[in-house]
Amino acid sequence: MTRLQTLTIVVAMIVSFVVTVAMLLPQQRGDSLRLASLGRASGGGERQALATRAGQPAAPAPVPAPAMPAAAPAAPIVAASRAAADDTAAPPAASLQRHAEGPELPLIVTIRDKALVTAEERAAGIPKKLVTLFNSSGKPLDLSVIDLNLPTQESSSSRLNLRGGMQGYSGTDSGLKMSSGDELVIQSPGYRDMSLTVP
Repeated sequence: MTRLQTLTIVVAMIVSFVVTVAMLLPQQRGDSLRLASLGRASGGGERQALATRAGQPAAPAPVPAPAMPAAAPAAPIVAASRAAADDTAAPPAASLQRHAEGPELPLIVTIRDKALVTAEERAAGIPKKLVTLFNSSGKPLDLSVIDLNLPTQESSSSRLNLRGGMQGYSGTDSGLKMSSGDELVIQSPGYRDMSLTVP
């Protein structure tokens, strides 16, 4: 390679470098001006992001003022499965409204003698009955449990709220005067009555 060829290559490289620098300088100056105007028009977070992209050190982000905590909404109270004696007197057997329409009550019911009785109750011969009710549906049930003594037409009742898939209890401790041969009627709005004989 001759000296002239070498000199030509060096001059071409210098000219290429100068042209490249000359083209990049106006672009960089325009980017800097654009970044500055955007930074003034926008908030601190955008300014920090643009400055970081331009290769400048990022300014610390402003700390937001602490917000006042909002009052938490009151949590809904979920009624637990419980048996409660009805304060009102049970309707007489003759005036009891029967419901023969609607779907069957989704209940599994068992009636048995209560195992735990006090010595006084055993000595007095007071029958202690326990009714176990299991809600086999996924919906809550508002139940009225009514005991009817057919010979005397005397009745007693209790109320029971059962969530879906839950089990509850009723019986003589809940205000039912249950004795063998009585009719036990279980009612819930929207369902037809369930009727059982107390063993």
